[in-house]
Amino acid sequence: MPTNCGTRERGELDVAEQLLDESHRLGAECGLVDLLLASYGTGSRIKAIRGKFSEAKERLAEGVRTGVRLSLPRLIARLNNEGIRMGAGRISEILPAPTRIMAGCRQARNIIAVTAELDEDSEIRLLLAETNRTHFDEACNRAAGLVQAVSSADRPRAALEATLLHTQCLARGGRTNEAMEVLAPAAEACARHNLVRLLIDAGPDILPILTAARSARGMKTSSFTDISEDFLTQVLADPTHMSGITQVQRAAAQPPEDSTAR
Repeated sequence: MPTNCGTRERGELDVAEQLLDESHRLGAECGLVDLLLASYGTGSRIKAIRGKFSEAKERLAEGVRTGVRLSLPRLIARLNNEGIRMGAGRISEILPAPTRIMAGCRQARNIIAVTAELDEDSEIRLLLAETNRTHFDEACNRAAGLVQAVSSADRPRAALEATLLHTQCLARGGRTNEAMEVLAPAAEACARHNLVRLLIDAGPDILPILTAARSARGMKTSSFTDISEDFLTQVLADPTHMSGITQVQRAAAQPPEDSTAR
């Protein structure tokens, strides 16, 4: 099933959707939690990317019911996160305790850490949905803390996702220069591994930064010179970044009136 997730991240949505739909038809009794995470979580995201929001929300709701029935907090946390990403809000009414989130994020490589990181990511994205400067500042601080916690656990993939979330927070708060500095090494990592959708799905303010960086590639001050033109073209030309899930993100992502680049 990791292969299915890989096909999505490389932008191969047709193949990924077919594989995940087939795994979904197997039902929850097929076993492995990672399979359920892919079937319900990644599957619902692809539906949302394609604009199939009713199907996406149905799959999320079904997944949460499965998570509750089988006592799988990591699955519930992932599906809540997907619901928030697509603008549907939390799917489950089971709310994580803030103290448990931060304690869990400091764990090493285990399920508690992954669950806590998903919960913290969700809380940060909910803050970004507000229109208050205080909420944006809190989101930036919490995202920076998440990057630090994950990086100390030597989990590069999780650190990459947390860094992209931090970039989104900085950009939403109008801190564009800081956002570009944080994004550059993360974007380079995505380019090395051809993780196209990881950048596209990270948040609605990531792509404008990449567009600006592309325009500045000839400048000595550009931090994005190590990213190939082919990769940038693949990311920025993808037709789904202005539809589906990102369109929902953009509709909810109106910056505050006093946002200014720092």
